[in-house]
Amino acid sequence: MLEDFKNYLIERERSENTIMVYLLAIRQYIAINGDDFSKMALIKYKDYLKDTYAVSTVNLKILALNRYMQFSDIHQHLDYVRVHKVSSFENVITLSEYYKLLDWLSSVGDYYHYYMLRVLGETGCRVNELLQIKCDDIQKGYAELFTKGKYRRIFIPRKLQLDLNRYILDNRLDGVIYRYSRQNVYRLLKRFARNCGVSEKVVYPHSFRHMFAIEFLKRNKDISLLSSILGHESIATTQIYLRLSFNEQMYRLNQTVDW
Repeated sequence: MLEDFKNYLIERERSENTIMVYLLAIRQYIAINGDDFSKMALIKYKDYLKDTYAVSTVNLKILALNRYMQFSDIHQHLDYVRVHKVSSFENVITLSEYYKLLDWLSSVGDYYHYYMLRVLGETGCRVNELLQIKCDDIQKGYAELFTKGKYRRIFIPRKLQLDLNRYILDNRLDGVIYRYSRQNVYRLLKRFARNCGVSEKVVYPHSFRHMFAIEFLKRNKDISLLSSILGHESIATTQIYLRLSFNEQMYRLNQTVDW
């Protein structure tokens, strides 16, 4: 049954990492409860998960279990653990920190990675999308990529297009620009942060996407446009960028409360 479930996930083009995580979660459940998928067994298993793992991991394992039960025609469903989300953005790179990274990379002559950060910071792309962008896409001004089960277009801003295209021609690059794994990009960013004195907490691939969205909305309030640019399925996802950071909330509170 697990092999059939694995093939089912492959047919639906789930990533290798997702398939591995799902299968590990199902094996763990079977090791504890065998073939008992009764409501009581599921609830006890959920309690075990809550006592053992972080909420995000608990919900990931529940997701895997629900997918498996759906595939196996087991008429049960396990509710997810609700997460209280703080209505602010923390640990996101600021524009000044972003410029500090760029200045450092420029000062040491590492323009290959200088432009990698600019692509992340000026397009709002995800790291898996970054790793698919080709030299020809820069010349066109946009990239059409298959990601998250659908095609999406990533626009390259004109200034970045001109600068990066000149770099590509001068260095005779061809094909995919950045031939890294996601883990390699993550490690590179952490190293850059350490070298130029920016907190490692705010330097990770998705942080640049958050920064892009926040800075975009400061200059253009068209949230529908931003949602389309980021490739969100729902505008509700994009609306999280309307929230203020903790420091911004405190600043505005202190500016407002004068009684």
